Amino acid sequence: MAAGDPLMVLPPELVLRILEFTPTSSLASLTTTTKGWHQFIDVTHQEAIYSVYSKPIRPIGSEDPADTTSFSRYLEGATSSKELCKRQTLLSGNWTSDQPSTTESVLQIGNGPVWRFRPDFKRRFFVSTSQAGGFNVTDMDSGKLLWRLPSTLQRDQDSVRPYAHLEYEDGMAVFDREGNALEVWQTGLDGLRRGEFKRLAVLPHERQTRGFQLSGGTLCVASTEGEGLVYDMRQQPPRLTRRMVIAEDAVGHLYQDAGVVMYSMGERGYHFYDKHSGDSLGILKPGPAVSRYHIPHPDRAPEIAQHGSTARPFAPSMPRQAGLVPLTVKNGPLMRDRGSMEAPLAEDEWGAGALDGKLMVGFSRAGRVYICPDWRQALQHEGHYEHSAVIECEYGNTDFDLGGWLSVRNHRVMFEVRDFIYIVALDDEDNVQRLGTGSKIRPSYAYPSYSASQLAEPVSFMALFDDCVMSTHGTLGWRIQDSNITAGDNDSDPDEENAAEEGPARIFPTKMIRTLSFAPQAEPPRAALWEASSSTPSSSSISRESTRAPRYSQTELQRVVSLLDEDDGEDRELQALAALLQLG
Repeated sequence: MAAGDPLMVLPPELVLRILEFTPTSSLASLTTTTKGWHQFIDVTHQEAIYSVYSKPIRPIGSEDPADTTSFSRYLEGATSSKELCKRQTLLSGNWTSDQPSTTESVLQIGNGPVWRFRPDFKRRFFVSTSQAGGFNVTDMDSGKLLWRLPSTLQRDQDSVRPYAHLEYEDGMAVFDREGNALEVWQTGLDGLRRGEFKRLAVLPHERQTRGFQLSGGTLCVASTEGEGLVYDMRQQPPRLTRRMVIAEDAVGHLYQDAGVVMYSMGERGYHFYDKHSGDSLGILKPGPAVSRYHIPHPDRAPEIAQHGSTARPFAPSMPRQAGLVPLTVKNGPLMRDRGSMEAPLAEDEWGAGALDGKLMVGFSRAGRVYICPDWRQALQHEGHYEHSAVIECEYGNTDFDLGGWLSVRNHRVMFEVRDFIYIVALDDEDNVQRLGTGSKIRPSYAYPSYSASQLAEPVSFMALFDDCVMSTHGTLGWRIQDSNITAGDNDSDPDEENAAEEGPARIFPTKMIRTLSFAPQAEPPRAALWEASSSTPSSSSISRESTRAPRYSQTELQRVVSLLDEDDGEDRELQALAALLQLG
């Protein structure tokens, strides 16, 4: 060793302390410089050093190592702190790669289009509601339907209305029913099998319920008639802890952290209230001096061919790569066409909003994204905050209800613009990244939200997680004929009965759960549905896609979709099915 080598000059305790602040890339370089550094880092003090970098990933404020949000289980197979550190570094590097490697999964749940869904990574299942009504619990790995409640179109008791909003946290599900009431259901109770739920309570409300959100054991409710409610869901039954006076005409989007609830008020911005006292904390809305940026909308044409397939029961879909289109955030406002009907910034209506630590993000009807890196400080400055910014996007779509859906996590913002889902990266301080600053720019990208324009369906839920992104996805599904499922009732699905009467399986437009995994290694092979099931068809279907992509031409895909558009009965649908099989 050289005379100035820290290993010769400094005590081991001090060297270990210094290495706590050393990037993992520098650690790897040190191990290759001398045998002494290799011995010190990778042999003698391996666990002490790498355990600093390999802390379990968990939501902010959580102390439960099992409370992870990993779809791939990529980190679970690590046998040492060094291996865990390596996997975390590779995962983080894939997120920040200009061309990240992704693996796509598409899950069809029954025959109804998915409306809202939530993943439970600890119990490994999805809970979801449908545009056709009902509540479903589906195994995350096999696609098997574990349990269900039927639609109110089938029966009145123990049923769920069409288009029911769904909130979920750690085994507790909350959904709305007719009459301004919310139902609370719980899984994991004594005597319940995996995925089975039991109703705990019904929360009736005198005023019109416009929206609600469950987080941290607290349920917050918004009414259009100037009332906000806060429930402690840890109590049995849930206990109303605060009734607050809020502005009237809340648009239904709300978000909370440990002490604050934020209500979206359209053109009047975002109103903040203390959850414990009910006091108003202020209003945030971008002002005229806000920094302005814009994103040119990507071209859909090259990507449509990579997403034109359907999830099939009993066999995975043909493998394809879920290609991501690069996005560039540019300085200055978006140049609108003359005669554009979109509202100016001062008149824009703000809908979906989200909080992530200090960061607050809002999304508007006109496709603007409001970025506030420190919302608490902004509130102290009466809504004017010098670091706030607005990113304008090419919107021009009136199908969304005040901004659609929004997700914020790990310095990234996820939202939908027209027919693409955007994932926009921020810097370490949650500011909009600016070109020409000399610092490395984290990449931003987008991917199509549905497989073809004829199958256009606005996203009804999306979320960012540790190793994946999830969203609803408009595509082609297969009509399922099986009613022999593990369910919460003995009623069969009318769609299933009709399919059984009409004969062969049929393809139809639907909306599924789509997952893009950023885990850099391929997942261990799992048994396909047709291998894991009996001779009776499963009530759900799942497909997992590798990064090899067959090139379906847009002409071929449009041919399949156009056949569905023609109303010539079952023969036309069978022709579309045959054409689709030829693509595979």
